[in-house]
Amino acid sequence: MSEFMERLSLTKEELWDNERYCQLYCSYRMNPDEEAEDGLRRDVFAGSGCFMPLLNQFWNGDSYIMDAFHKDGIVAGYFCYPIYDFQGENRGEQILDFRDDCANAIEEMAGLDAFTYIGGASGIYYGYIDFIAWDLKAVLDVAKKVFANTKIEWVMFHSFRQDVKGVTVYE
Repeated sequence: MSEFMERLSLTKEELWDNERYCQLYCSYRMNPDEEAEDGLRRDVFAGSGCFMPLLNQFWNGDSYIMDAFHKDGIVAGYFCYPIYDFQGENRGEQILDFRDDCANAIEEMAGLDAFTYIGGASGIYYGYIDFIAWDLKAVLDVAKKVFANTKIEWVMFHSFRQDVKGVTVYE
């Protein structure tokens, strides 16, 4: 996947072609680490979204995009929450509907000038909502309200950097 995306992005300057990367939507499958319970996406088995160079850099431990984002006051990251309460034959559908409903509610309440939903992932233990925050404080404040109205016990925010810790948003 990273070689494929490297071929799509010929130069680092092209990373800022927001139209291109926010409209390029991909699905992916991974082999999850069944013992990883840290919320750092090691339990992911499937996901989809746009702006895949951001995910590829995260997995490779690179921070070029995140460094450039931070210089402009932009933060890209994800919300991580436990999915063990989703049960039954349609568990997968419940998890995806929950993710979409929460992302849509955050987008509606925070506004597109603060939050851009770029995809998500499903893991063995956690669900993930991927986003770009143009106003992180506003997004975190809204997310706390959105998740407080669900059955989820806790939610963590983590930026797309492997060298930092997550922050509990709701508990």
